[in-house]
Amino acid sequence: MKKFVLLLISILFSVTLFCITASAAPSATASISLSSKTVTAGDTVTVTVKYTSQNQIGSYDFLLKYDANLLQYVSGADVDSANGTLKFANYNDNSDMKTVKVQVKFKALSSGSAKLSTQAIAIVDYESFSLMSAKDTSSTLTVNPPKTASSENKLSSLTVSGVTLSPEFKSSTYEYSAEVEYSVKKLAISAIAKDKNAKVSISSTELGLGENKIEITVTAENGSKRKYTLKITRKESTMAHIVATVEGNTYTFAHDPDTLTAPFGFAQAITVYQGKEVLAYKDEKGLFTLCYLIPQAAPTPSSSTPPSSSALISGSSSQSAPPASSSQSITEEKPALLPPKEGWYLYNEADESFVLYTRLDSGANGYVAVPIPSGVPLPEDLEPAAFTKNELSFNAFTNKYCTDNGLIVLYLRGFDGTEGFKVYDEKSDCYYDYRIPETVTVTVTLTVPATTKEAMATNVNTSEDGSVKTLTVFAMAAFSMFIILLIVFIAVTRSKNSKIKDLRAKLEAAPVRKRISRDPKDHFTREQSVPKLESGDQDNAPKE
Repeated sequence: MKKFVLLLISILFSVTLFCITASAAPSATASISLSSKTVTAGDTVTVTVKYTSQNQIGSYDFLLKYDANLLQYVSGADVDSANGTLKFANYNDNSDMKTVKVQVKFKALSSGSAKLSTQAIAIVDYESFSLMSAKDTSSTLTVNPPKTASSENKLSSLTVSGVTLSPEFKSSTYEYSAEVEYSVKKLAISAIAKDKNAKVSISSTELGLGENKIEITVTAENGSKRKYTLKITRKESTMAHIVATVEGNTYTFAHDPDTLTAPFGFAQAITVYQGKEVLAYKDEKGLFTLCYLIPQAAPTPSSSTPPSSSALISGSSSQSAPPASSSQSITEEKPALLPPKEGWYLYNEADESFVLYTRLDSGANGYVAVPIPSGVPLPEDLEPAAFTKNELSFNAFTNKYCTDNGLIVLYLRGFDGTEGFKVYDEKSDCYYDYRIPETVTVTVTLTVPATTKEAMATNVNTSEDGSVKTLTVFAMAAFSMFIILLIVFIAVTRSKNSKIKDLRAKLEAAPVRKRISRDPKDHFTREQSVPKLESGDQDNAPKE
């Protein structure tokens, strides 16, 4: 029995020690008290907020939230951070302060139940500088309508800027309608209540496409409400049904600039397509005009080939290759129908054609693939080649005499205003100007002797058959060539014989010379006579 009592005392001591240790964690509890829980509209009420802790409070930061529709803040807050929220923040230089207390005054505006609540941001312990755990609270203030409150909840006037309402306004008519153009996206509504103490609220002034329902609510001083309804129909854009055909597919023009993000360097503008205005975007220099096209329907494509960025399309005709020069003809099959692609298209205002817009950057400058103008000839040393970049195929060319050098020729227009053939180096991913090779013309003039001309003319004129004339001319030419070759042969032969005779004469006229040789064994000199050359021994003559 004694052991059991000792064990019980030990357990009670451990539990007491645990409770003391757990209660040592700093914490604070909020409370809200009202000078009166029920007030009348127009009265002033004082709200007291406290944060109490068993530990010393070093600093505090908390919010008091209230219903701004029923209460109006008068005084007492450190910072009026927002409508419906008051902020209190300060530090404590008194080590004995364990309670934070603030008082705020409000004016009751209209009848209803006004809720007030606290929200602790930071309650700091004085000794440890650690954050206390805070328990927030809330309270409700009942606001009664004044004894003489008005029940008037009608409008004395209702106008919409630039819009004619149907029917005309009457305070006893609560529903109206009107139509506005597509360009009108927001309304300017003026609604004035008959009673100056009544409140007027408008649900929205933003307009979407089609019918929009706008509600105007009038709240009387005694809290009674009445609604006026406006049915405003925003018309469709005149650009909505304008279509364009690109690579066999039908597109509509995007006409709402709020839904588009234009490429860098382009600003909103208006252009004309088939006599109708459409939304467009242009660069600062006016070199490019862009339209955003959306496919109307998705026809079954006959090819999975990616869209060509430089295929020129106008109406229903398709031209996938640039025009050839007068000296070179390019024949290509008509490309298969490509799948429709939504996006930005380069618009040629001159011929009303479209090309998928693709910007090819190169350092500070940039290029756009455009069709070759009809007046620009294609250089003779180029031939069509397949080229794909950024999942788009381009009308490209390579040098027909060197196709494995990794160089591609494109027709590009730069943002600096330059335009022409550019060479793209796939290895270095850079562009430079293409130089068209110069053509050198050599003119050869042949002079025919007069006698030959007369002979040829005589033979040609006296011959009645055309074949005989031709044979005669060739015979005369061959005979003349034979005579010239014979003369050249005789001249060369005479020159060679003359040189041989001169050499023989010189050798015969020269004195007899001695050839001296030294015998290494006898160490003496012997003289040998050199005989004169005999006839026919010129080729065996010793050389000095």
